[in-house]
Amino acid sequence: MIETCTAVEGRVVSVHPAADGDLHIGLDPDQASVLNLVNVIHQRRRLVVEIVCDHSPADREAAALCSGFTSPVSVPKVGDRVRVTGAYVTDGDNGWTEIHPVTRIDVLR
Repeated sequence: MIETCTAVEGRVVSVHPAADGDLHIGLDPDQASVLNLVNVIHQRRRLVVEIVCDHSPADREAAALCSGFTSPVSVPKVGDRVRVTGAYVTDGDNGWTEIHPVTRIDVLR
């Protein structure tokens, strides 16, 4: 955990569902300071953003965790300029920084 709650602005460059039920969003952040070297190398200078329990998980264990929960977070489109709010963390498995879980996404005009 880097910060329990933070907001990051940037442009959505990718959106894809993961097998665990989370929706992974690649964000080109306005401030590069939210990225670490692993983001630069393995995520092509993107911040990983994860909306938890966005869809039905393929994994049985994840399905149990998401049971009865519906994410209130609105899903942006590729190309949208957004402000993402949530916990700013370092992923323990991969080493990159991310916003996980996301608590809110606002599309900016």
